[in-house]
Amino acid sequence: NIIEFMPSALISVDEAGKVIQWNRSAETLTGIDAKEAYNRTIWSIYPDFQKYYDLCQETINSQEPTILYREKLFNDPFKFYNITLSPLTSFNVKGLVIRADDITELEKKEAQLRQAQKMETVGTLAGGLAHDFNNVLGGIIGTLSVIKFKMSKNEGLSPMDFEKQITVIDDAANRAKEMVQQLLSLSRKKDLHFTSVDLNDSIENVLAICENTFDKKIKISLNKFTGKAL
Repeated sequence: NIIEFMPSALISVDEAGKVIQWNRSAETLTGIDAKEAYNRTIWSIYPDFQKYYDLCQETINSQEPTILYREKLFNDPFKFYNITLSPLTSFNVKGLVIRADDITELEKKEAQLRQAQKMETVGTLAGGLAHDFNNVLGGIIGTLSVIKFKMSKNEGLSPMDFEKQITVIDDAANRAKEMVQQLLSLSRKKDLHFTSVDLNDSIENVLAICENTFDKKIKISLNKFTGKAL
């Protein structure tokens, strides 16, 4: 009764993947009655589960449980599940217990919390970024003022001087664009996903934000990781 009425979908399979247990939550999750599932392989009932085939075999052979976080099942892009694969050895049957826990609501709350924390961080950085942005705008406005002043006095700019002034404006505009992109990337809502990153690049991005936020009296030194122990 405990297994049957668990809120988690609980499916037991033998070594060949044939279903020997299918509780009510599994029926609700899959829309498949337990009588239809018995003695059929989990791969035939749900072909997409084939992607876990190797993990299932490893779990059975190693007798060590495997936990998969934030998985999507049954072609539903809006639902998230934690899946636990546990080795099963009982009643002379060697197999696997598959447990699926719906964490969609928890994921939504965590996403809201992450977004609130990000917006709080944006508020913390706003003062430093505004100061740095004013410096960038000052560089652009000041350079344009010099050009306008010389033009009003009919003082021509040599090609070299003109190129120098344009370079100052271009550098300042690119810096402003970079700051805006960093701010947008921090505040924008994005789905959480995992990927390999270059820690040096990440640290440089954090360093750029810190230099714009911390008091200018604070000096930050950066030691890049070169593959050797530091």
